[in-house]
Amino acid sequence: MKSKSRFSFGVADLLRTLTAATAHIRSQRGAPPYVWSGQVVSYDGTGKTVTVKVPYQEHINRYIDQFMRGDSLTLIWNTPRPGETDAVRYVEKYEIKSVLKHGYVLPVVFVSADHMERRMTVTVAIPSTALRILSGVHTGGWIKVTTSFDQPKETASILTIAASTEPQAPSEGSASPPVSPGSSPPAGH
Repeated sequence: MKSKSRFSFGVADLLRTLTAATAHIRSQRGAPPYVWSGQVVSYDGTGKTVTVKVPYQEHINRYIDQFMRGDSLTLIWNTPRPGETDAVRYVEKYEIKSVLKHGYVLPVVFVSADHMERRMTVTVAIPSTALRILSGVHTGGWIKVTTSFDQPKETASILTIAASTEPQAPSEGSASPPVSPGSSPPAGH
């Protein structure tokens, strides 16, 4: 009898855990999109990509050289206010099995990094509807990109792109603490 009640208790705990996890996933999927800005380097209408420079926090200079041109990466943005970003706060190689599919994350292809300027050049997949907007943005111009909170695939889920002005420079560590390579960012980021 005792083993039966232990088994029942274990199953009940498992069901509660699964229910809580499912509710958490559903709440994340209903999350509003977020906005990030990038300086246009180029765009490819045929390949449906835009190459942009994005700012990153200074501590990333310690490990950015481990990435090579063409590497698929996941960027995790710093979030000074909900729904807004100012600089990348963590970078890791994109892994299909990664849990970083929800939050202020963005799958990109790495091009290069400028240590002095703390700007990373990356290529992002874009929807066809963005090509008209990008045709009116000159090299060096800025775009504001609204991105889904869910990023379930290797290519970014971009909702809208708009021409923009240069955003205010991010303040180092404005909201989220830096994350070291090999550790995971806090949940929801």
